[in-house]
Amino acid sequence: MRWLYNTCLLLTFICKDVMAQELKQSLCFENLFGPNVITFEKKADFAGEIVIVGFQYPGDEAENSGGIVIFSKTERLWMPAYGAIFNRYIPKDVKVDGKVLVITLEQYATMPIRKTIKLEYEKDFDFLYKGKMPFGELRVEASSLLKKEGIKAQNVIDFNFDTAWAEGAEGTGIDESIVIKFKKPVNIGMVGVVPGLFGVPNFKDNNRVHRGKIKMQIEPPKGEEEDSSLLFSLSEEEVDMSFPNRPSCSFFDVRQTQVKELKVQITSVYLGDKNDDAYISEIFIFDFIDPEKYKPSPEDTKPEKDSEQKAKPNKGSK
Repeated sequence: MRWLYNTCLLLTFICKDVMAQELKQSLCFENLFGPNVITFEKKADFAGEIVIVGFQYPGDEAENSGGIVIFSKTERLWMPAYGAIFNRYIPKDVKVDGKVLVITLEQYATMPIRKTIKLEYEKDFDFLYKGKMPFGELRVEASSLLKKEGIKAQNVIDFNFDTAWAEGAEGTGIDESIVIKFKKPVNIGMVGVVPGLFGVPNFKDNNRVHRGKIKMQIEPPKGEEEDSSLLFSLSEEEVDMSFPNRPSCSFFDVRQTQVKELKVQITSVYLGDKNDDAYISEIFIFDFIDPEKYKPSPEDTKPEKDSEQKAKPNKGSK
């Protein structure tokens, strides 16, 4: 029976290695973590087979941030089912307690600050935009729609690379857009876009997005919208996008709070070899979390407030 145990153990290691290779070779993983530093990778199964990846933006740690991405596997692809960016905190570890993610974060100032927050699945976050937290209740609209079977605006958030939205206006698709409207304001840390019609053998048959803009309508904090001295109730923020001329899943850092609407607008295209309609296959929206709003945990540590005072001499000393 010992040989059977060893065989099972070997097969387990092989399966895990294959899964790790599949994940790291997936379209979204490669593009998301290429420029960033991975801080941890953890496997879990509280909502099917998933992998939780923590990452840190490159740059000065004192002003840095990071985030987590939960990857879930569809029939043939690993895709980001949930993501969150932490404001001025870097994720260092995660533990899974049932359906709760216990995330250890660090902030670097004069001394490191450690903070622990808990996110509960189906309460604080959900997958595939199916729940109420934080992006579940939304509506998707398009400036135009190609009259072709299966083409819908909602396809950009259906967690399926084989479906897509295509504009139906005259011309190449420049200035056409897809708009995601939220029932109430949400915080957005990052936006991912899969341009073109991904689920076909000949990707270049149709127009693909070359450049574009992410436009966000921002609702002012409560109380300010009633201030008659303000000239407007909503402001708008923009982020430029650029895509390579190949199948890709590009992510853009936005870090905005109180977002009422998110528009992805086409400003330039790669022309298709056969068709003149521009496609977008999928849009991913990551949460933006401020860890300071979470209650302190016993594991939290903070630098000594009076560290500088300790270095000063007492009164009367020479």
